[in-house]
Amino acid sequence: MKIISFNLDGISRACEKGFFEWLNRQDADVICLQNIQENDAELTDQRIFPSDYLHYFFSAEPGQPGGVAIYSRTPPKAIMTGLNFPEANTFGAYIQADFDRLSIASIWVPECHQTTALKSAKFNFLDAYFLQLEKIQRKRRDFILCGSWEIALDHHDVATIDNKHTLSGHLPEERNWMEDVQRQLGFVDAYRVVDRSTEQYTYWHNEEAFEQNTGWRFDYPLITHSLKSRVLNAGIYRGQRFSNHAPVITYYDWELPSELF
Repeated sequence: MKIISFNLDGISRACEKGFFEWLNRQDADVICLQNIQENDAELTDQRIFPSDYLHYFFSAEPGQPGGVAIYSRTPPKAIMTGLNFPEANTFGAYIQADFDRLSIASIWVPECHQTTALKSAKFNFLDAYFLQLEKIQRKRRDFILCGSWEIALDHHDVATIDNKHTLSGHLPEERNWMEDVQRQLGFVDAYRVVDRSTEQYTYWHNEEAFEQNTGWRFDYPLITHSLKSRVLNAGIYRGQRFSNHAPVITYYDWELPSELF
């Protein structure tokens, strides 16, 4: 099973930069998109809706950033949008596709480098979502959580930036949250199962940072521990620049039902 996860920084903008032409060549089973920035009901460019996939969106409220989507070749048993706390719904931050024994989610954590209000929203989201992860941990099914987390966990996940410990994305409380998710709750960073090397970034704030690879690893799938042995490979696509983020590709020893829509 091949899954692509990508923070678009606006779906129409990424479309104009050639993202969907690239996507159509990837033969992915599931695609998780974050930061749509538009209401899917208002999207008219048919390139955004590849005919080989079913498309499920959860848009942010008007005037808010965010929004997520899942594209799947296999019809899910169920689709869940939102969670039982305001930030997940205001920012259209969570969508989940349930298959037989596996759930795949697309998650956008509010970025907080812009305003104080968004900083509060990010930490409110993280606090509430931790409780959700505790519930997930107790379920008798596997989860792949494709997140644009806005958290670079350790020094291998962020370039040498003088004041990085004071910047959103690498604050002590953010890193403590992600450490608790992995060490206390047992979730696993799927990318790091197969690649422990440094300078594997997924976000660069501008073109110069991209060229110099002065970036952050904000985007990665978290998986339930029982899936760790099923991670086959992972990569970050840098061949084209569709947004300030890069697509993350992971492969799993798992087959979704062959039934097509």
